Amino acid sequence: MGREKASDKNHRIFYIVLTVIALAAMLARCFFSVITTDEVFNLGEAYRTVLGQKFMVENWDFFQVGDSLNYPFIWLFYKITGSSEGIVIYSRICSVFITFIFALLTYKLLKPIFGKTNSFATCLIYFTVVPKTIFGYWYDTWSLSFMLLSFALIIFAMNKDKPLPWLILAGVCQAISVYAYPTAVFVFIYEFIVLFIVMNKDKKKIGFKKPELAYALGAAAVFAVFVIFCLTRDWQNFFIFNKDITSSGLSNRTAARSNELLFVRHIISDFFHYYRSILICSVGFAVLCIAVKRLRLSNIWIAVYTALASAFIYIYIFRKSIEVFPGSKSQNLLNVFLFFSICGFILYITFFLKEKRFKNMFLFLYIPSMLAGLVWAFTGLDKSINIPLGSRSASILFLAEFFELMSQVKFKKPKIKNFAVLAMCFMLVFNILSIYCQGFFSTVPAVALKNSLAISSAESGVFKYIYDKEETVYSLECFEKKLKTFIKDDDKTVLFGRGMMYGYLMTDLKPNTNYLWRSGALTGKSTDPEYYDILFKYFDSYYGSPDLIVLKKDEFELTNKKFVDFLNQNYDLAEEDSGVVFYRLKQH
Repeated sequence: MGREKASDKNHRIFYIVLTVIALAAMLARCFFSVITTDEVFNLGEAYRTVLGQKFMVENWDFFQVGDSLNYPFIWLFYKITGSSEGIVIYSRICSVFITFIFALLTYKLLKPIFGKTNSFATCLIYFTVVPKTIFGYWYDTWSLSFMLLSFALIIFAMNKDKPLPWLILAGVCQAISVYAYPTAVFVFIYEFIVLFIVMNKDKKKIGFKKPELAYALGAAAVFAVFVIFCLTRDWQNFFIFNKDITSSGLSNRTAARSNELLFVRHIISDFFHYYRSILICSVGFAVLCIAVKRLRLSNIWIAVYTALASAFIYIYIFRKSIEVFPGSKSQNLLNVFLFFSICGFILYITFFLKEKRFKNMFLFLYIPSMLAGLVWAFTGLDKSINIPLGSRSASILFLAEFFELMSQVKFKKPKIKNFAVLAMCFMLVFNILSIYCQGFFSTVPAVALKNSLAISSAESGVFKYIYDKEETVYSLECFEKKLKTFIKDDDKTVLFGRGMMYGYLMTDLKPNTNYLWRSGALTGKSTDPEYYDILFKYFDSYYGSPDLIVLKKDEFELTNKKFVDFLNQNYDLAEEDSGVVFYRLKQH
């Protein structure tokens, strides 16, 4: 008895040590890599709301809803500091602890079903990988995190005699997921239907006429809160009710499609183009699993193959990133997890088809996660590239199955140590790769290292304490300092060019209109005379012409005759500095 208590204590200490290592690794990772696109864009959404830009009224962006979940954290930061200096590192550190909370809750829900060791190792690996290596939380990650928590609550409820409160909580979490990413409603519908079929088949009555209504009740509660919130605000002026805005093309940012059949074909062709290496490795994995079962080979071969295939996929996609995923080396880790997700299905039908706990995970976590991958592909701006992001939670089935198979291998040392060491290795490798693949470099890292590019951290500004290429850090610090000296006390509004979304975090001037640079600019449509009408309409509606306009010299805006005429008639070229031009509104 004494030995068992001592062993449990040692195991507990070991878990704590691994958790501390994971947190330390993720916190260390926060201090590397300046990201001037999605991260600052999503931070800017909440930051502008804190500064007083009216939610859903003065903000005409479809992404603001999910990003509003960042509001409490940004509000607290601004309340304490009174500025945006250091806001990026603050948001990253917050995201680590938010991730830790989601990981802890998921672990607590899975532990009674899959065991302490299996659940711990699974959550440790899963929550170590940051989607797209963007460290902060934004609409995608908020939605996916609450979605996974909802899945875990349903699986937990399926093993309880009184599942009512857990199903209500699952509905609440799924509704928040839909709030953050509205098209996730398809996942909610799927879960509702499967709950109706499975729980009624098992005759689990919970005081309601139908048990799935408990799930719907939780979702309805969140919906009711949102409706009340809207009714107490200026809801009549919400931008979604303005036909001129919704028909302006802004909805293209959420991939509205005119030809759905053509789009489906595009998704399929993209999938086979982008994920060819994953499909090849998955076929090999299927053959191996059949061989292991039929020939009664050691399960350790599955672990060896998984490690080798993951390394191959990572290296292949990293080396082919310009060809396969233009401009992105951060897709590698998500693609490894997509490989895990496909392997999870193969393991399920090969080894775990008759086990109830894995069946529940397959029905209530795996299938809806893969469905989410399709939803993200159909309604995301990057189409098929979003499949690994949306389906990321499906990899949990594989991890749970993988560690279950490894527990059947007869190691000489205690199972706990083998599990924990393996999980720690995965976790540390993923952290290192996250730093590397996002990197400090806009070119291939090997070339950058060969040229001995200096690395330094920002000493001031929104990117304070973050390490990157010295030239990147220096240019952003200089730009922010120049911007602050250029702004006058009576300036109230600003407009930054489409590629300068970080500027909205560097000043307290209103509003944030980055989303009004229509996505057509990416395809050269910015020369269209009507291209900027929605931008002009916005300022005419609320603020009048912006006091300042800041553009890069090579921006698309300066190729549009209508926009250039607008500048020449209403603005003076105040200053040019390092490829950036500053315009000030003429005094009439």
